[in-house]
Amino acid sequence: MKARYLEAEQRGMLVAMAILRREFDSVEDISPGGSPALFNLVASVSGGTHSGAVSADLLASRGDLRVAAEVKSRGGYGDVTFVDREMRTAAALGDRWQMLCVFNVTQPHPVEVWRLNGLYGTNLTLTREETRPLGVARGVSDEARFSLSLAMVQARGLRLDVGGLLPEHAWMGPSRD
Repeated sequence: MKARYLEAEQRGMLVAMAILRREFDSVEDISPGGSPALFNLVASVSGGTHSGAVSADLLASRGDLRVAAEVKSRGGYGDVTFVDREMRTAAALGDRWQMLCVFNVTQPHPVEVWRLNGLYGTNLTLTREETRPLGVARGVSDEARFSLSLAMVQARGLRLDVGGLLPEHAWMGPSRD
């Protein structure tokens, strides 16, 4: 199960980076965390008032425009989940944040990508309470977890054209889910 999850994450990141490279001059993978560029972007957008942990997977730039992107990958189709630091980052960045939901990445075809610019107006469901409060040293496993339904992603998001983005038969082979 863990291997399939990691495979979906890696493939989703490759697809998301290819999409952003069509729109931006530079795309940087900041998923390992601790990116000074992300902290600086949050500080500049929030006027230096935001504090606490922030999180994003990609940072894209074109001229003076910088945008953080959260990538949610699924081997098939289904709901996507967030931890509270991802939600706080989205709220702090406003229109400088987007989520790319990459579905069906471990299936032969078709890969499907939906973009949401912000989480405003979406119905998130709390699926796990935080076990340690904000401001106390904690890891992702201590953070609150939220779920966004596939139906809400499709209702509030924009389906992106992935034509010409992936090599023909990019993930050919038997279903891995």
